[in-house]
Amino acid sequence: MRAPDDDDEPVLSDPMMSDAVMSDAVMSDLVEYLVIQVPDRNSLSSVGPALAALTAQSTIRILDLVAVTTDELGGVDEVDLDSVQGLADLVPFVHLHRELLSAHDIRLAALALPPRSAGLVLVTEDRWAASLDGAARSVGGRIVAGERISAHRFELALARGPASADVRDRERSGS
Repeated sequence: MRAPDDDDEPVLSDPMMSDAVMSDAVMSDLVEYLVIQVPDRNSLSSVGPALAALTAQSTIRILDLVAVTTDELGGVDEVDLDSVQGLADLVPFVHLHRELLSAHDIRLAALALPPRSAGLVLVTEDRWAASLDGAARSVGGRIVAGERISAHRFELALARGPASADVRDRERSGS
């Protein structure tokens, strides 16, 4: 993500801020990025209403949002959000639009997209976890890690079951 300049005002939250101020500050422990792939540019419009609903329910806050398409060689072109029905309505609700994702970030994230497809590169604040973050901070802790697990990896783990994981762990430790 784009590094802040010395002149930039801070966007990330101070854990000691009041609730009134915190409502607009970003809880940095809860920020993640997603890449959402759809078949083509026209399909981008179908994702907009779902993002709007998640935002309206305060499940997430959209910090930055970029739409892209990829060509047959994997080249990346940015799509103006205002040109996509369903996404244009989200622009006023993108908290730090065009402030977080650099051109390099966008190209890097778009590597997850297959050729001749479209997608959204999205930076969100997971507001659903705010109470968990607050509980950890109240005792001097914080959320320190998280990772999205691919569907393929998750399905393999389910298929193997917990017993096979125990066997692998014993084999690795030499027991």
